[in-house]
Amino acid sequence: MNKYLLIYHKEDNDGIISGALINKWLKFTYKEDADITLCPSTYSELSELWESGEVANFWHNEYDYVIMTDLSFNEIKAMKYLKNTFKNHFIWIDHHAPAIQASIKEGYSGLEGYRDTNQSAILNAYRYFYDPLNIAREDGTLPNVLRVLSAYDSFSYEREGYTLDYVEAVNLGANSTYELDFDKCTQMLNIILYYDYAEYVWKASIHNDCILENLENCGKTIQQYERQKNKKIIADYGDGGWFIENTNRKCIVLFIQGQTSSIMFDSVKHLYSNAAVFKRTPTGDWVMSLYNTNKNDNFHCGEYLKEKYNGGGHQGASGCTLSESKFLKMLKTKTI
Repeated sequence: MNKYLLIYHKEDNDGIISGALINKWLKFTYKEDADITLCPSTYSELSELWESGEVANFWHNEYDYVIMTDLSFNEIKAMKYLKNTFKNHFIWIDHHAPAIQASIKEGYSGLEGYRDTNQSAILNAYRYFYDPLNIAREDGTLPNVLRVLSAYDSFSYEREGYTLDYVEAVNLGANSTYELDFDKCTQMLNIILYYDYAEYVWKASIHNDCILENLENCGKTIQQYERQKNKKIIADYGDGGWFIENTNRKCIVLFIQGQTSSIMFDSVKHLYSNAAVFKRTPTGDWVMSLYNTNKNDNFHCGEYLKEKYNGGGHQGASGCTLSESKFLKMLKTKTI
């Protein structure tokens, strides 16, 4: 029996659903012959695992395969170690440009898996495990729920033929319905996706469009409430005295818990180039999300946070974890 370590980004639908997709495929394909260990994680938690020595000292004895989706080690040594140790048994699914560019620069771009910045980890995982010949997108057998959620997370909604309002509504509906819970996302996949034994392919079930409609309707209700609430929160609690370090980019900052996105700053996007949200973690650290307030901005939030704070993400939205001391220094200078 092969032992699999499945690492997935635990903070958004893209990481959790792509992880659930891979888990579903492994269980379907290998039945009882796959021993799967789930490892929900973040960039900072992966760094802690590497620095603790657990990866280099234990993983090669514990697992036959390491599969990672929607995130990567920030440490180049860790990625190279996994490549050299597990070879083609290290499978990397991702869509974050800074991490993919680093793999090319540092010489480990030939890893097993699938990486495409034009779609999210959800569709990259689907392409690699379920649809290696890329037939589903052409013949309409790709579940639209996955397509819409991917369009939101990868900022590819225009390319996919959707509007931002629509994909945001579906994502909000998914947040509310599935609560970023791995088991609930797995149940959703079991409903929208089935294997056609006659044609030997995976297809969208007849329930796919119904679930998509329900998510949209749920999300629209949340959307209306969130727009009004966000406008008031920003007016009452937004701190507009921040800047991106060594630039003239004005940044508005909020200190709130819960899910956030660039859309919540629509009411002030004409005043600020960037927005940041700080959230306190149970361990005393701080999680920061950095956004471009305007979608056509060329400033790359992901590259900036990767270089400066060991974080990562997309051009328009990215994140990192900060120690208490680093956060206090930023708070004192009001620079990011």
